[in-house]
Amino acid sequence: MKYFITYLTFVISILFIFFTGCDFIESEDQSMLLSMKSLQGITLEPEKNIYPTGINMITMFWGNDSMNVISYGDYFELFRKEDDVWIVIEDNSGYPYSDISYELIPDTRRDKNYNIFERFGFLSKGEYKIAAIFYIYSDNEGKETEFVVFGYFSISETHTNGE
Repeated sequence: MKYFITYLTFVISILFIFFTGCDFIESEDQSMLLSMKSLQGITLEPEKNIYPTGINMITMFWGNDSMNVISYGDYFELFRKEDDVWIVIEDNSGYPYSDISYELIPDTRRDKNYNIFERFGFLSKGEYKIAAIFYIYSDNEGKETEFVVFGYFSISETHTNGE
């Protein structure tokens, strides 16, 4: 439900900007995720650093070297680096994200598959990053704090071993 609310907020803000005449699409900062805070000790690392063009799925490893239990879901955004600026790639799937939560305790790692082709289609050669939201819950108040983590990878026209 939390991810649905985040997604709904994002859609409403895009509609608001569109109907008020603001030039949102041409902006370099096309995503609310770029302005969110990160948390030291939380990592998102690719299984390989370089993938071939036409890749369907990318496996990322969530790492928690913090002192906090975190939770994250299926929602993510994909960015491509163009002229040293990260540009968000539009999700063309038309499918909603699952409203599921995964928990990651301190000092652990867990893999997560991201279906790149289904959501974004064919990726051409270049530098990319996945942005994903995670949460930390306060024990005493039951409040959640939202953060973002980025995982970086490249697409090459030739197949490599990813090293």
